[in-house]
Amino acid sequence: MCNKYGIPLIMTAGLDTTGSQASVKRTIGNIVEEIKAGADAFLLTRETALADDAIDIVTMLYEVINDSKNKTSTDYMLHDLDFTTHPITDYIIYSAYRASKELPIKAIICPTESGYTPARLSSLKPEVPIIAFTKNDDAYRYLNLLRGVKGYKISSTFEYDNIKQIGKEIIRILFKGNISLDDKVLIVHSSLQQNVPHMINGIELYKFKDI
Repeated sequence: MCNKYGIPLIMTAGLDTTGSQASVKRTIGNIVEEIKAGADAFLLTRETALADDAIDIVTMLYEVINDSKNKTSTDYMLHDLDFTTHPITDYIIYSAYRASKELPIKAIICPTESGYTPARLSSLKPEVPIIAFTKNDDAYRYLNLLRGVKGYKISSTFEYDNIKQIGKEIIRILFKGNISLDDKVLIVHSSLQQNVPHMINGIELYKFKDI
């Protein structure tokens, strides 16, 4: 239901470190199942936070959550989703999701003012990273809750006509050079505001060398 309406789903993750190893493994198994079912983030309980090895537990959970074997596999169709809030924007986001499923896309670049577009796209669980950048402090903090989103805070003097150049540099950093010139990148423009300079509502597909 959360995925359908584009709302991040945060689950509690309690590990009883005083319990048996089998109990801990069962809890981790439950977390893996919740990841595969579509959970976006996990909130540690008080018992875990106060444990003697709290940092080791957080590190272990981070590795479990980010293990490529534990990804959610989705195939949402148009009738599966709700488009009543922002129909034009949501349809553009859905089109980007379908493109990521049907084309060999390496990453999705997504500039944002409010965080809505990367959040809605994240809820669909595309299998490629979503690279989002914003000038807004609140939106930047929100991006850090979103599964599969790499959020970046950029200067308030940023102009939207520099989207491609900034996105290309972020991709270089994220992939550490492991991207070819012919790899495809999708750029998503979907503004909830009207008459934003240099902003269009739509998606653009580029080879990395042509950005």
